[in-house]
Amino acid sequence: RALLVETDGQQDELRNSVEALTQIVRRQQAQQEELKTSVQALTESVERKQMEEEAWAQNIQASLNALAQNVNTVVVPMQMNYFKPPSEPSTVESASSSSTGKATQQQFRKAIRTYYRLGEKEHCFILGEVPTTALRAGHLFPKWLAKKDHGMYAVRFGFNVNDARNGVLWCTCFEKAWDDQMISFLPLDSGDKVGEQHFELKVMSIKLWDTLLRDVAQDVLPKDQPLPTMYLTKMGDKTFGMMDGTVLKFPASKSGPYRAAFLWQGRAAEFFRRLDGTLPDGINILGAWQMRDTSSPVSRKVREFFASMDAAVPLPVAELGPLAEDSAGLSPPPSVGDLADMVMTGSQQPAAGSEPGACSGNEPEAV
Repeated sequence: RALLVETDGQQDELRNSVEALTQIVRRQQAQQEELKTSVQALTESVERKQMEEEAWAQNIQASLNALAQNVNTVVVPMQMNYFKPPSEPSTVESASSSSTGKATQQQFRKAIRTYYRLGEKEHCFILGEVPTTALRAGHLFPKWLAKKDHGMYAVRFGFNVNDARNGVLWCTCFEKAWDDQMISFLPLDSGDKVGEQHFELKVMSIKLWDTLLRDVAQDVLPKDQPLPTMYLTKMGDKTFGMMDGTVLKFPASKSGPYRAAFLWQGRAAEFFRRLDGTLPDGINILGAWQMRDTSSPVSRKVREFFASMDAAVPLPVAELGPLAEDSAGLSPPPSVGDLADMVMTGSQQPAAGSEPGACSGNEPEAV
């Protein structure tokens, strides 16, 4: 009997222990469930936060893209419009339309003759000997742009507009086509004499291809003024298409012409001719210059500037016309900051009182 009583007591203690252990397990299970619920809630909270941050980032990016596009649609066409040549009158006409214009033209011609050591014997750097009345002292970086923007871009790119290095002697037909951005020139190897620089003429508009040289030369003059007979003979029945690939020869000099001015004009002409849909197939001004010419500080500035213009090509069709169709393979638009820097920098004014042919003395030799 005593043994049975002891056994019953042990069984009661065992039951109590099992019951206590069961309660402990149940409490732990409840705590685990609570922990799972907390972890789930925390995970959902983190996911919601990530989604909110992603949506916020997308909204910010969309706003920045819209702002950049708005800047592109307003600033780029407005800025490029600065580089579009005036339709009428041309710089050739204005050069001889007044006594002041004639005096300035004569000064500039003299500066070019002196720089290239021509003496008093002038000639067209493309056609050779022509009547003096058929010759013009042209500006490589256009004088009309220097007047239009008070020299802002000339200073930015490092061109002294009235320096002899910015000049070329050529016939009125080439002067007109150059000012209208219908022809450009690509660099060639040096000429036969040390110091000579040669450039290849490229027709930049299919509209000009079949146009006679003499027709453009006549357009420069008043309707009742005939062209000199020798000039007509020199031009003959040549069209600009026949002149494509003709060499522009600069005589030997210390530094030659502003090479970057050719690059600048070519890129501007390429931009506008692509814009109006008349650019001939295969024209790639920058590619040609990169293959044929070494870089210079001014050339780099010109390249960077037009790279910004090219990157901003995805503009409204109403602004760009045929150009918008070719925008798919181009780079994305530049940042707002880049565009702001592009517009705001280089606002210096040229030194007052500069005379034609006056060298600034601080221009890079290899421009």
